[in-house]
Parts: sequence; structure tokens; C-alpha cells
Amino acid sequence: MEALSAKEQKKRSQDIDKMLRNEKKKMAKQTTLLMLGSGQSGKSTFCKQMKILHMFGFSEREKQNYKAIIHTNIIDSTLDLIHAAHQHSFNFSDSNVDALGHKLYDAYRVKKSVAMEEIEVANMHVKTYAIDESLAAEIQEIWNDAATDSIIKQAKELAVLDSIPYYLKKLDEIVSSRYEPNNVDILLARLRTTAVSETTFEHAGVNFNIIDVGGQKGERSKWLPLFSDVTAIIYCVSSSDYDLVLEEDGATNRMIDSFELFKTIAKHRAMRHVPIILFLNKKDLFEKKIQEVDLATCFPEYKGGKNYKAGIKFLEQKFLKAGEEREGEVYVHVTQATDTTNVEVVWQAVKSILLRDALDALGGFGGSV
Repeated sequence: MEALSAKEQKKRSQDIDKMLRNEKKKMAKQTTLLMLGSGQSGKSTFCKQMKILHMFGFSEREKQNYKAIIHTNIIDSTLDLIHAAHQHSFNFSDSNVDALGHKLYDAYRVKKSVAMEEIEVANMHVKTYAIDESLAAEIQEIWNDAATDSIIKQAKELAVLDSIPYYLKKLDEIVSSRYEPNNVDILLARLRTTAVSETTFEHAGVNFNIIDVGGQKGERSKWLPLFSDVTAIIYCVSSSDYDLVLEEDGATNRMIDSFELFKTIAKHRAMRHVPIILFLNKKDLFEKKIQEVDLATCFPEYKGGKNYKAGIKFLEQKFLKAGEEREGEVYVHVTQATDTTNVEVVWQAVKSILLRDALDALGGFGGSV
């Protein structure tokens, strides 16, 4: 290939600079990212991170609302644990804990005699509970029972929230009247998305609009109308869920559901040209789990053993292969949505991908920019 003259190189550089300016102007009008993925994959956590990084964090009212959500997460997880034990005829090792479990479950889930408060957060009306010191002591007693870990391992439909061990360690602080959630507390708070939630902010001269919709099966019918005018899809996968089943049906493997859903989106005619940024999320939990549970329990063809790097590489290649025939590219990032530093690094990469993809779409100059 004939080398360019100095004049031609300067002209090419000027043309590329002009294209970059034009594309940045175009992106500045609005860059719409659609967050998709199964329930509890980390979509909403990523949106919270954008609020921390680019929208001055959470207001006092939002913090108080998340305090109520955290209380409710702890109570709901405790009740789910009790229900799983009863459903499978598992007994807690202490008969007093068994009796306590029956009492709490009867009050909260059967008779529903405990008062709830309704709050509004992320465009949703949510009913919440509150924990006092007496209830906190009872909750700790249940989770500290010698049989609890065994119940969790045997009841595959019981997906204990990733945040529960963290919250239990600071439960005395959480139930205090002076408690104000910090960023980590809020990032770990679980709020099931049942409405379309939009996070809009400006960063580096670009206006971003991130649309988050519920990932549970019952919420996916809301996705299709959002497919138009999308700049890119961010698809979240909970990499550590390969040995768990969906809470919706108690039977379908979560990772298989996520993988099949990804294939459907990647091949959808309205989305074939749209770039997909794939987040293999919860890498910290995956690294811990694969040391105990082989990925082959979900994918028999996996032969890498209980090895973190082999497992991540396998998942990356499997998802990439599922999207290899589409027009739009698939870009993979291994993420931990609860880690603000990791998300900040990933977000810089996402912005570069969006700009590069926009330039590639122009069919311009080739090569990297």
C-alpha cells in the first residue's frame, strides 16, 4: 500500500477530526441506552452508579426511601428463608427458632397483620416494612441458626439477596433511628423494577438517557416498544446465577434463561443492527462460587473445572457465538456493578465503543480512532 504524503496525512487527520466533532454533536442531542437482562442481573445497580458518578448522588429523601427498602429487603429475605424451610420440611436446629419462624411468617405472609408504608421511588409505588430492635434480634437469631446455611444450599429456588450477609453484619446500625444509608448500602438495595425507569444525565458534552425495564418474565412484554431509536443495548448477565432457578417459576435455570433471552434479543429483526454491550456482572460472586460449584452443572460442555478465568472465558465465548451472525457488534465486559471504581472504568470503555461504532456506521476511514 502506497504511503500517504505529509499533505495527504494532514488532510486525513483533519477529516477524521471533523467526523469526530460531527459525531459528538450528534451524540450530544441524545444517546439512548436500553438496559436489558433477567431479573437481579444488576441493571438497576448500574443506573444507580450513573447517579453517583454523574448526577450528584442521592437526595436526603431518596436516602430515607432506600432505608425503608433495605429494611424490607431484610424482612422479605428472612421470610423467604422460613418459607423454603417449611416447603422442603427442613428444620432449624433450634426448636425455638422454628417456632419464631412460624410466628413471623404467619404475621407477615399469612395474616398480613403487620402495617406497611407506601413510598415512591424510581417511578414506582412500593410498600415497605420497618425493623425495630426487637425484630432485629429475632431476625439475627434465624440467620445465625446452625441449619440456615444448609437450608440455603438445598433450596435451589431460594435466591438469597447478595446484600443480606452485608446488611446482617450492620443490622444494629440499620435499625437505629439515626441510620442514613451510604452509597454502598443503596447500591446493594434490591428494588424489583416494574415500571420503565429513565436515568438522564450529561457527561463530556453528551446527553445520555439510560432506560431500565424489569427483567422478570412478566415484565418483558414492555420491552418491544422501547426498541426504536436505541443507540445501543446494555445486556446484563448475573454470572454467578448458574446454579439457581428463577423465582418466577422455581424451575428454570437462571443462567439458561439469561442466555436464551440474549439470543432472542441478538437475533430480533429490530435489534440486529444495534450494538450490544454485554456485562458479565457479579464477577466477585462468580469467583467465589466457581471454587465450590462447577460451571458444568449448568453447561455440561464446559471442561474448565472450578477455575475463575476458564469459567469467565467460557461464558464470554458462548455469548459471543450466540451473537456472531448479527450486523451489530457484541462487546463484552466483565463487571461488578456494586463497585463504583470498576463501573467508572467500564463506562469510559462504553463511551469509546459508542463513538467508534458511530464512526464505523459512516463507513469512513477504517482503522482505529
